[in-house]
Amino acid sequence: MNDQNDVTACPECGKPVRRIRGSRAIAIGRRTVNVDGEYRYCDACGETVYTLEEATELQRQVATQIREQLGLLMPEAITEIREDLGLSKAAFERLLGVGPKTVTRWERGTVFQNRATDTLLRLIANVPGTAEFLAALHGVKLPQKAHNQMSFQRTFGPSMYFDGAAAYAGVAMATGPSRTIHDTGPPERGRPPSSAVWS
Repeated sequence: MNDQNDVTACPECGKPVRRIRGSRAIAIGRRTVNVDGEYRYCDACGETVYTLEEATELQRQVATQIREQLGLLMPEAITEIREDLGLSKAAFERLLGVGPKTVTRWERGTVFQNRATDTLLRLIANVPGTAEFLAALHGVKLPQKAHNQMSFQRTFGPSMYFDGAAAYAGVAMATGPSRTIHDTGPPERGRPPSSAVWS
C-alpha cells in the first residue's frame, strides 16, 4: 500500500502500474466483503497499490459492510451518543476505556467497533446510570447537562440503537409493543441502577 497522492510505479519492483476501477473481495478475519473503488495494479509482480485517499475510502466501505453484517452501530449513532453526553472524543475514549483516536476512527467510519464495545455503547444510550458508573470508574467528569437533559432512547424495541440488535446478538426477540424501563429510584453513588420496572 502506498500513501502518495499519485502512484505510477510499483513500490515492490519499480515497474509501471495501471489504474483499475472495479470490485474487489477483501478478507477481514473470517469474513469477506466486496468493495468498489479505484486502485493500481502491477502486472509484473501482482502488487496492488493504493493512494492514501483510495485506501481511506476502501476502509470506509469495508467497515460499513462489516457493521451492516453484524448489526453494529453506525458512525452517526456513536457521534450522537457522545454528543448527548457532552463529551469530547478524548473524554469519551476514557469513559469507554479504549485507546487514543479510536472514537475518531469510529466516527469517520474507517474502523468498526467490536461487539463488546458496541454492547457497551448501547447500554450507555439506553440504560440510565451506565454513563455515570463508567465516569466514576474511569475518572471522567460528565457535564451537568448529561445528567439533566439526556435524550437517549430507553426502549427495548425498534429504535436507532437497537435496530438489528437481535441478529447481531443471535437472539430471537418477540414482536409486539416496545418495552420501556422506568427507573425505580436514583442509583447508589458510583453504581448503576440495579432495579427497574417493565411496562
